[in-house]
Amino acid sequence: MSYPAPPGPTLPGSGNLKTLSVETLQVTGDVDVEGNVTVDGDVTAVGNVTGVGLNYSSKGIYTQLTSATTAVPVTTNAGSVTTQSLTTATTATTVFTMTGAVFLSSSQVMLTDVAYSGTPLTNGIPVMYATSVVAGTATITVANYGANALAGTLTFNYIIV
Repeated sequence: MSYPAPPGPTLPGSGNLKTLSVETLQVTGDVDVEGNVTVDGDVTAVGNVTGVGLNYSSKGIYTQLTSATTAVPVTTNAGSVTTQSLTTATTATTVFTMTGAVFLSSSQVMLTDVAYSGTPLTNGIPVMYATSVVAGTATITVANYGANALAGTLTFNYIIV
């Protein structure tokens, strides 16, 4: 059963509001939006946020320089990273950082492996995860879950939320 919303203050043109430009907007209660919302600046939510679709139009492609422990500077909230050749022993880890202003202390970093140039099992089993995130830096750990040492480069996608 649905009940109509109680009467309250409305914005001029509400129902067909196309553009609203304000320096600060505070909303108490639910907001239903049909279509796209573009925000130039920060958005802070207190409480639950549901139905959020992330669409990053700028994705970076990065290659780690020098060694498997060299920091990878990134400038985009989503992208792909290819490591230098990993030689991590069985049950050991290799740690490196991703650095950049895109990392906030509240960021969550999600990683998905895309390719491994070694032969899985024969050349170990690489598993990666973000072990910590602070402002400006995410620490990435690559663990070898295989019975043999890693031998190859790892390409992974990331997204920072």
